[in-house]
Parts: sequence; C-alpha cells; structure tokens
Amino acid sequence: MLGLGSSLLQGGALRSIVRSGLQLFYKADRTQAPLGEEKVRNNSFDEISGNLVSNPTFDLGSEAIQNRAFNLGSEEVVDGDFSSSVNWADSGNQWVINNNTATYTGDSNPNELLQEISFIGGRTYEIKIDVASIGGSLKVRFNNEQANKAVFNQTGIQTLYITASGSGNITDDLSISRESQVAFNAVLNSVSVREVPNWSFQNSAWSINNDKALYDGTLTSYISQSGLTISSDKTYQVSFDIEDSSEQSRIQISNQATNETYSPYTDRANGSYVVTFTPSSNQTTLAFKGHISGGSFSLSNVSLKEVPNWSFQNSAWSINNNKALYDDTATSYISQSGLTITAGKTYQVSFDI
Repeated sequence: MLGLGSSLLQGGALRSIVRSGLQLFYKADRTQAPLGEEKVRNNSFDEISGNLVSNPTFDLGSEAIQNRAFNLGSEEVVDGDFSSSVNWADSGNQWVINNNTATYTGDSNPNELLQEISFIGGRTYEIKIDVASIGGSLKVRFNNEQANKAVFNQTGIQTLYITASGSGNITDDLSISRESQVAFNAVLNSVSVREVPNWSFQNSAWSINNDKALYDGTLTSYISQSGLTISSDKTYQVSFDIEDSSEQSRIQISNQATNETYSPYTDRANGSYVVTFTPSSNQTTLAFKGHISGGSFSLSNVSLKEVPNWSFQNSAWSINNNKALYDDTATSYISQSGLTITAGKTYQVSFDI
C-alpha cells in the first residue's frame, strides 16, 4: 500500500502530484493536456449565417400576359360561306343568298343583312368579309351602333376590327348594310367574326395575322391588354419580338392611357428585346404604341413578369436564364432592399461574373 504522509497532503504538493499524473496519462494517450474553456468563437471559420439575399438565382415571377400568341377565338357566324340562308335575315328583302354568295339587289334604301350572334361588351372582334364586287360603301356594326362601326368600299378580303360596347354577355345582331343613301350594289362571298381575346386596338392601324400583331404605320396607335396587376413598389420585365420591319420601327411601351411610360419611343430593328421598369403608380394595362414616323412591323412573343426582390436603376439591366445581365449602355445598378445589415458586424458577399 502506498501511503502519503501528512506533509504531502498540505499546500500544493497533492495538486502537483495529480497534475503530473494527468500529464503522463494524456501523453501516453497521445492527446493534448486538457485546457480551459475555448474562448475563440467560430475558430474553424465555418459558421456563416444563412443567405440574407432573397431570390439570389434571379427567378422571374409568373407570366402576366394572356393570349401571348395572339390567337383568335372561335367562329361566331353560322353559314358564313352563305351555303344556307337559314341563319341570315334581311331587313328589307334586298339581299339574296344563293350559290354561296350574298347579293344586294335593292335600291338606295340602306337595308341590312343580319345575323344574331353572341359577343361580350368591351372586347375586340375581327370581322373578315370576302367582297366579290362592290359599288359604294359597305358598313359593318354590332347592335345597330353608329359609334362602333367599320366602313369599306374595296373588293377582296376586308379585315376589320370592332370593339363591342356595353359589358357582359350580349346577344344581338351583326349588321351589314350600305353606308349612305346612294346607288349601291355588292356581292359577298363570306363573312367571319372571331374575338381577339385579351387584346384591344386603338384603331385600324393594328391587325392580327399568323399569331402576330401587325402594325401598318398609317396611324400612331397602340395595341393593349388590360386587367393586369402592375404595382408601383415592384420591378417588371417586358420581353417581345419585332419582325417584318421594313425600316426602323418606333415603339413606346406604356399604360393604355399613355400617361405612364414604361419605355419611351425607341427605334427598334427586327430582333428580340427586353425592357425593365418600375412604375410610379399602380397600373392595370400594358400598351405597345407604334408611331407613324417609323415603319410597319409585327409584334409577337409578348411577356410581362415581375422581377421579385430586385430593382434596376434603368434598362441597362435585365434578367435572362437566371442571370442578371448588364448591357453597358448606361452606368447603372441593380439592387435589393429590405435587408438587415447591422453596424459592427462583418458580412461576406459572394457572386459569379
């Protein structure tokens, strides 16, 4: 038995013996002797907070534009090829339907060729009439309204656009008649009426063909879509294609009232374009306005998406394939607000170029 005298139990002698023993134990175990509590925090430099940046991959919001392909609705006219007269009416017995044609054979009275159709107030409709012959002017309208009518005096396929007045579902007549009380004759091969879903035209300078919106350059005019939610505290990206331009097209992007400009008049050749904007007030419409000083062009692949969490100083920045692109056309920044960056703390910013 190992005995310890009382002198060893006094003072620091016992503590020295224990410490020496522990040192020998840890050395035999090939470990460091125990130290006090670690005072340095994150001494391996691997403790980094979660990402403070929202949407770091530059994802875009959902598509806001409806009918991006400028598709037309279903046919509203029955027997539009005049294969039968059953669905047509004549207000004065001056129209004759025979051999797949409708012929006006009357005098100077403005008798109407009529068919009852269904339409929706406030929406735009494409009317196509194939005219074999005409002497005078022919008038087309809905609901016997003089304000919303189209007038023409040429042969061939005439493409007209009328925006129906009123609201909600309406059943009323499509009316085709002479425009004035003068000698008149006409032979029609066919009539077609189809809705232009979601889009409105300011006037006849715009039309639809082959899934594109066509601007003919004859009038300064817009094509627009309403019912959108465009908030003043958010950034949006508009993308679109310009094709069939005979020269530099001149286009402004704005709201329908044109008192909130998203992109000023800009000369654009054929190609794909991206415009970013933050409106100064809440808006519900998007309009493309062609200027008469430019040439004709076609518009297609229109898109409007929110850019969540990010703001652009100007159009030098855009988003594509989950990247923020800078085009070097202007000194400009992209930014994100709403972050919590505390004084006295250190932060790490990482990014790829």
